Amino acid sequence: MVTGRQIRAAIYLLGWNLKRVSERSGVPWATVQRMQADDGVPRQMYEKVAAVQQALEDAGVEFIEDRGVALKKDWHDA
Repeated sequence: MVTGRQIRAAIYLLGWNLKRVSERSGVPWATVQRMQADDGVPRQMYEKVAAVQQALEDAGVEFIEDRGVALKKDWHDA
């Protein structure tokens, strides 16, 4: 499971705002805001965290275990 710190970093790497994450994931922006504020594994429902993770991965983010994030080699501004 990704951490709030990783979600925060992924959003920054993509140059997205909370509204865009919300639109892409189907998770309310306030929930995403709470997720990224947590340094550990977010306390929100697993399905919501997984939806945010999937949206970020679909946009080109690679989550590196529990230690970081990177843009995929074939990343393009989505």
